[in-house]
Amino acid sequence: MTPILYKSDEIDFLNNGLGQLNELYSVDIQEQRNGLLTFTGSYPVTGQHYSDIQEGRIILAKPSPLDDNHAFRIVNIQLDISGYAVQIEADSITYDLTHNIVKSVVMQGDGQNAMKTLQNAVLNPSIFTFYSDITATGFSELNFVNPMEAIAGIEGSFLQKWGGELKRENRRVAMFNRRGRDNVATFRLGKNISGLKYTVDTANLVTQIIPTVTITEGDASRYIEGTPVSSKRIGNYP
Repeated sequence: MTPILYKSDEIDFLNNGLGQLNELYSVDIQEQRNGLLTFTGSYPVTGQHYSDIQEGRIILAKPSPLDDNHAFRIVNIQLDISGYAVQIEADSITYDLTHNIVKSVVMQGDGQNAMKTLQNAVLNPSIFTFYSDITATGFSELNFVNPMEAIAGIEGSFLQKWGGELKRENRRVAMFNRRGRDNVATFRLGKNISGLKYTVDTANLVTQIIPTVTITEGDASRYIEGTPVSSKRIGNYP
């Protein structure tokens, strides 16, 4: 589908809103498992809807052939160095939940009961419902967190206690026992792979650590430094 631009308060997406972004190019939608879902793209300053593109407005786009159209809220607009186009960054509409708050919640039972309890604990009114098909039971108590942290962002979150796979939708946040399905396929160069590139990056490689701890007793504290611990592969790197 051609991405469509909407005003910031749109929730139904049943029409063409402010218009289709036909001139949009270099569109990239990325989703991490149980993580980020983001949209990036470029739009020429000569485009029909250039003046309509503003932070806070929403772009409806299709993340993948198997997913429904998804709403992304624009969070950043930058004019590129050539001055020809603006670069647009947008986050899944579910990130609106990060601006809400849960003062206190005790989640327990199966996944659906836990998610329903969390939904009822959200302080300010929200368009989102929470859902899970996980039958395993668990328990977690959280205080002063935003709903997305409670689902998959911090220690004690639903993801940590119940597991599952996060599915972001325009009006629902779901934690499924499993997303997708197994497809049997063979990948062959020249058949369905036109090329292959891989990157080796050791910029953040660590081969030795020094454990430390600070122990506080009353008004006094002491710092303890342990013996360095080396990786068994430390000799493999220069």
